[in-house]
Parts: sequence; structure tokens; C-alpha cells
Amino acid sequence: MSASERAHTSGFKLGSRVRLSKLGRARCPTMAPRGTVVGFSRRSTALQVLMDGNKTSVLLHLSYLELARQPAQPKILAEGETHHRAEQPLAVIAGRDSSDAP
Repeated sequence: MSASERAHTSGFKLGSRVRLSKLGRARCPTMAPRGTVVGFSRRSTALQVLMDGNKTSVLLHLSYLELARQPAQPKILAEGETHHRAEQPLAVIAGRDSSDAP
């Protein structure tokens, strides 16, 4: 099994957002806490990660990393559909009156 296949089975993919695990934070306290997977090492136990704010990537052992939670994506409402909290049409929320619609 190749390195990228092993990392993929751990849930890591190119472009995955990662954060330092508890062990990673303990061993690398000055490193940025989050980053993006930009490559896989030849060994199956490490990932190339571009940490937030850095220009160059670093090679980190898998035990130092965990997948970061993805923020919830906002629901895209259809025209005329009401937002569950505001209970107003989108045109009103956007500052337009429904009579202004083309």
C-alpha cells in the first residue's frame, strides 16, 4: 500500500484541513494550530502540511495531526423561501421589497 493510500485510509486527503492533535500541540507549542494537507511522505506515517500563516510546508507524523471540523455550510434558500429564524422572504432580508423584483 502506498503512502497516499495509507494516509487516505486515515481520512486525510490533499486539501484536507487539519489541526494539531493534543500530542502535536505538546511537542510543537509554537506551531500554528491549523493547516492544509499539501502532500504525502514516502513513508506512510507522515503528511506534508502547510500550516496557516506559513509560506513553506512541514512534514508531520500522523499522530501529530487530526482532521479539523469543517464549519457548517449555510443553507442556500430558493427564491421566496423563508429563513427559519426570520420567517421573512429573502428579498426583505436583503433590503428589497418583493414589489422591487424584476
